Amino acid sequence: MRGIVQELIKAAETDNNELPEPSPDALSIPIRDLFDFMQSYWVEAYDKLAMRGLQDELELYELLDLDADGDTIKNEADDALNE
Repeated sequence: MRGIVQELIKAAETDNNELPEPSPDALSIPIRDLFDFMQSYWVEAYDKLAMRGLQDELELYELLDLDADGDTIKNEADDALNE
């Protein structure tokens, strides 16, 4: 990352309009070095995101189950989910 920053600083100082191309190995950082998946933060963050997505999807299904008068329409899928 420092190499990229240094190249951008050098390009800005020389007032060069061409941005330097990053070398392929400059960005090859293993994901295990970026994130510590042994910490509970990542599991909790993913769990919250998944639950929020599920809740949004269930709310959408509730909206789709409503008819013009606002009454709930009987849906066989609802019965299967409630079992």
